[in-house]
Amino acid sequence: MEGAEGNTRRIVLLGKTESGKSSLANTLFGEKDTFKERCSANSMTKECMSRTTTINGRSVQLIDTPGFFDTDLNSEELNSEILKCIVECAPGPHAFLLVLKVERYTKQEEAVVDQMVNEYFGKEALKYTTVVFTHGNQLDEGMKIEDWLKNKSLKNLVDKCGGRSSVIDNTYWNKDQKDPYSNNQNQIKQLLETIDQTVRENRGGCYTNEMLQKKREEKKAEIKQSSPNISEESLNERAKEGVLNFLKSNLKGLVIGAILGALLGGPAGVAICLGAGGVVTCLAAGAGVGGAVGAAVGGLVGAVIIICSTFYWN
Repeated sequence: MEGAEGNTRRIVLLGKTESGKSSLANTLFGEKDTFKERCSANSMTKECMSRTTTINGRSVQLIDTPGFFDTDLNSEELNSEILKCIVECAPGPHAFLLVLKVERYTKQEEAVVDQMVNEYFGKEALKYTTVVFTHGNQLDEGMKIEDWLKNKSLKNLVDKCGGRSSVIDNTYWNKDQKDPYSNNQNQIKQLLETIDQTVRENRGGCYTNEMLQKKREEKKAEIKQSSPNISEESLNERAKEGVLNFLKSNLKGLVIGAILGALLGGPAGVAICLGAGGVVTCLAAGAGVGGAVGAAVGGLVGAVIIICSTFYWN
């Protein structure tokens, strides 16, 4: 159970700069400026943004992330935003939307996407991932996304994500389009149905880091003890802030790939060993290393917790 937040779908948007992540978020929200967009040669979204609204009768939280793979943020700034994303989507996202722009799929584009999927996405994270193609109006007249996916590299990517893909055309903003394929309201409905199906396939669970959830609950207990009359909203916000500060202090100096791998459970992730009282006792890079450390300390019940190399589900 996820408590008061249990009915909210948490969705994380991932992708390159100018892939249309913020436009997609605005289209989902039915508004034009909830998630700010600025045209520049640099990464448009420079900080993690989280907003919650009701879409088709369901509470939905969207977390828009920086262009992790081609941003002009320095390492320290980008690490901070990645950690903020991890905390914002606690206890875990129900879906990742990997956002790509409908355009010629160049070798450079393919290399960036390969890095995202092969280095940072764990196989389990892909079970929660849908590939979303934006700027659908750039498809040739009469072409559907199924035709676009005849590109072998794109098809392989979608296959890794369980065949889940959607196309969104932000051009037709709330217009009454006769063609349901071009109507963005119909596209949004189909995308949300895909996310719901993903949740069902994963038995109603979300992609959850058990250690972070444990730390969050500890922070909430501490706060409630000192402020018993605190509202649930304030409690959650203060707990998020506490966990974020904990992560920043313990993961400071790690390379971007390791932290992003931690978020997505990929081979670039890290393992942190926490002793009693939350004291960091060791740190190891790579999911394989984390798994080995976990096996070695498995008998020390309550003494050590492995974070980030392995993820769990509620």
